[in-house]
Amino acid sequence: LQHQGLRVVFSAMLQRVEVVGPEAGPREEYRRVIAALLSKLGDRFGIALHSFLAEGGMSLLSQLAAVAGLQEFVAKMLWLSFGVDNVRQVVVSEGLRLLNNLFTSANPKSVVMTGCLIAVMISAGEFAEDKAAACAAGLHDVLTEHSASTSQEIQLFVRAVFKPEKSVQRLADALETSSSETCAFVLWVLLVLKPAGPT
Repeated sequence: LQHQGLRVVFSAMLQRVEVVGPEAGPREEYRRVIAALLSKLGDRFGIALHSFLAEGGMSLLSQLAAVAGLQEFVAKMLWLSFGVDNVRQVVVSEGLRLLNNLFTSANPKSVVMTGCLIAVMISAGEFAEDKAAACAAGLHDVLTEHSASTSQEIQLFVRAVFKPEKSVQRLADALETSSSETCAFVLWVLLVLKPAGPT
């Protein structure tokens, strides 16, 4: 990480896209490297990601977020780094286009994961009032589309991402100072986390 490791991995992902096409996800070895770093470093990974973004890395990460096959990966990685306040702040200040690409993705897992990112940022007061209202309306649209019939794919994905207890707490904390639309979205995700009981 100290030797531009994130830049090397992310650049390699983009090079693969040029060869294979935009629908290709990250190679398994790249995914494993990032997953291992997230698992081993915890919040220290978020600190490393913030340093990468602060040193001009937002442009590269935004390129990844514009690739269909990588959007789920980017959204998940950002969520697992959001325990570090500085990561949220640099995303708000420099990464709104990135968030828009992830939130308007054709991949529902990317959309739901980005919705969680947005909900936390709304709760933390990191959007201007008009932007927060527009984002909350977007969360309402996602809820309307997916809540009536939540796919098993989304259920399994959300439960895997939110396995760490602090991830659940981070989302639950967003209930305290959010709009009704944001709270409804957060409650839906928290309900998805709860396995269905016996019928």
